[in-house]
Amino acid sequence: MSDPRSATCRRWLAVALGGALALAGAAAAAPRERPTALSLLPARAKGPVTLVVSTDAQRLTVYDGEEAVGGTTVSTGVADHPTPHGVFSIIDKRRYHESNIYSAAPMPYMQRLTWSGIALHEGRVTGAPASHGCIRLPGDFARALFSFTREGARVVIAREDAWPTRLHGAIPFLKAPAPTGALPEAPVSLPGEIEPTAASVLSRPPAPQDIATRAPVAILVNRKAGKIYVRRAFTPLFEAPIAIADRERPLGLHLLTAQAGAGGALAWSALGATGAPRVATPGFSTVGRLGVADIMVDDARPRKRARARADESMVSLAPPPPPEPSAQEALGRLSLAPGVAARIAALIGTGATIILSDEGARGRETWNGTNFIALSE
Repeated sequence: MSDPRSATCRRWLAVALGGALALAGAAAAAPRERPTALSLLPARAKGPVTLVVSTDAQRLTVYDGEEAVGGTTVSTGVADHPTPHGVFSIIDKRRYHESNIYSAAPMPYMQRLTWSGIALHEGRVTGAPASHGCIRLPGDFARALFSFTREGARVVIAREDAWPTRLHGAIPFLKAPAPTGALPEAPVSLPGEIEPTAASVLSRPPAPQDIATRAPVAILVNRKAGKIYVRRAFTPLFEAPIAIADRERPLGLHLLTAQAGAGGALAWSALGATGAPRVATPGFSTVGRLGVADIMVDDARPRKRARARADESMVSLAPPPPPEPSAQEALGRLSLAPGVAARIAALIGTGATIILSDEGARGRETWNGTNFIALSE
């Protein structure tokens, strides 16, 4: 005679097993949800948006003010078509675009950085350099980023990763007067400074648009020219001389961004974008005791790896260059005539940007239709 408790156990086991199989089947039949923009980036930005691209790490990070809110692996330009390093801004956006340089190649969710063919867009991402200079993004992230950014958002492209840090206090040259008689009071009005050469421009900007006068101003301090340039909504406003203490010493390349601070005051963040090229020269050995070392060799193109044996005369590296000045130190060397400083200070609000640069602006790019392009190498 069978035990009724065993029969009951068998019935419960069958019921439990059937339920588990049913749940598993339902889960397998349910379609997988695609990531949405909200799962990749916030619905909207609370402060100024800055994108930072590291070509060494093949990584893009999105900052809302000083907070990292998203990121993705990317593919930048290969050695023969390197992605330029420096400070850029988004100057045009198209949900679908075809390259006018490379056989009408599709560029979905295109966000243009230069008028000569550099852009962010959806493409095949390998986590290694693979493009003709553009920054390729995974499809879902490209769509999310397209919705999150606005024209004028700053993009910093550097070899190594970088991030914004808070500056202490206000911008000194906007409140400290220049030495007496050092600079003229009146800024120079300019209809279109830093004009490009016609042959170097591969694509022209769209026709001027009626953009609100409340758009954040963009400012470029150019050590080479000894001038400060001011633009709003991609259009030049004026330029003026700027005094630079110890002018032969570099300022470095820095992006400063104004954002809302405590009590309604403006706060400034700084992001360093200087990247010294790596070169192979005699005089400084990195060869280790084991006789083999990884040597970084670069001729102003994306990084290459080489192997070298312990013959110090064969391959060696130059000592690292002296550290670039911090943004705080560089700002302390700048001064404007009081009238010019007051005029600029009156224009600055949340989202305003200041670029400190040693080199001339990229003439063939920086014209009406951009907010300045400054290269780091």
